[in-house]
Amino acid sequence: MKRARPLRPAFALTNPDIAESQQLSSDFLFEGFGCAGGNVGPTLEWSGAPEGTKSFAVTLNDPDAPTGSGRRHCFALNVISLP
Repeated sequence: MKRARPLRPAFALTNPDIAESQQLSSDFLFEGFGCAGGNVGPTLEWSGAPEGTKSFAVTLNDPDAPTGSGRRHCFALNVISLP
């Protein structure tokens, strides 16, 4: 009989600043190129990252960007320590 592998917590990325299907606060909008925002990055919180994780790459599709096809935003985050 095979031994069951211990369950790992599922990886989760959450953001307390953004609600699903809700418009972002202007605090998170870019300030420039005709946009008037606060230039504040949203808070990202994660849990259940695989052991040894040192960084994350996050992409966001912004379908409402005024480009005709949306805009992709990319972030690279170095992790100093994980909870």
